Amino acid sequence: MMKSYKLILPVLALGAFATSCDTDIETVQDQGDYVVKPVQVSELYYQNLREYKASDHEIAFGWFSKYGGASSMALRFAGLPDSIDLVSLWGGIPTNPIDIAEMRECQQKKGIKFQPVDICRINKADISKGYKQHWLEILEQNEAGTLTGADFEAAKHQVMVEMGLDNVDQVFLNDLDGFDIDFEPEGDPVQDAYFHTMFMEMAKYLGPNPEITKEERYALIEARYGAAVAQKAGSCDKVLCIDAYGQDPSNSTVMDPDNGKYAYADYINYFLSQSYHRMISRPRYPSSKVVHCVSIGEGWNVDPATGSTPQVGDYNTKQGLLYDYARWKPEGGKGGFGGFIMNDDYNVCSLNPYPYARFRDCIQICNPAIY
Repeated sequence: MMKSYKLILPVLALGAFATSCDTDIETVQDQGDYVVKPVQVSELYYQNLREYKASDHEIAFGWFSKYGGASSMALRFAGLPDSIDLVSLWGGIPTNPIDIAEMRECQQKKGIKFQPVDICRINKADISKGYKQHWLEILEQNEAGTLTGADFEAAKHQVMVEMGLDNVDQVFLNDLDGFDIDFEPEGDPVQDAYFHTMFMEMAKYLGPNPEITKEERYALIEARYGAAVAQKAGSCDKVLCIDAYGQDPSNSTVMDPDNGKYAYADYINYFLSQSYHRMISRPRYPSSKVVHCVSIGEGWNVDPATGSTPQVGDYNTKQGLLYDYARWKPEGGKGGFGGFIMNDDYNVCSLNPYPYARFRDCIQICNPAIY
């Protein structure tokens, strides 16, 4: 647990600007030549940080967006709090060399896990995707009367397998740490039985699947991506998450012969709950896997429901949804807390006296340091 990391945690509270003062917090970051030169800390600091990330603790999670090369530290991977655990790449998988280099340093030195995220809707999938082309082909065949009945149904499930594998490819081909399935079907076919097929294909490669051994998973990864990828540290331990606002795939009305309904609690690392206006009950998942998240971006300083009450929270009074979720202590433990477009918590205002002040504060609430 975090209490054993006495050398690192006083530094974690301030992260990248640990040596600065309140009136000059940005000058510690040198962006000359468009390359961030982080604060120099010892290798012991990074070792302790990685050991903390590998320990059993309540995680800090965020959807991160708007990164893109040389810009404010608010939009840089190097500007993230050192002690954040898991980040969903809401701005897409980075392509800029500066972003990639910073993300790799965060992975390798700080133990931060990064995962692509996708609202899994086949109707809105890019036409360049092979599975989308296949989907359109079988729809045309069905309309023409050449593919019907059980054969048409089997073909649709085959496309779901291909969609799942495409999601997994994004993880392994980009050396990322897992995948975040955003379940917001809004009428899209990828729900119920079709979602189940896609999800279970992904669960062969990602997440804590209880039905597959490490050896079986290693063989699958090696067969699809080669020995060099399979042999990388952590290749068999990549995370699988579901995020949702209201409806979630475990609400499926499609019957499963084993347990009556599709249930995914055993196959995911975390359920990232979009509890943007209130804590949403997630009875189909153990509290130890539920991460309640606020909306930090898109009206981050007020509650969209009222237009007045600070939704994220006030660093000075320690009140607000982010603080509520950090303090929440269910009997079975919790997964952690998080925020949507978390980079907006970098912004300084009367409620947030320095970059990520509230986020860092809540990390300490979840996992108090011992000085």
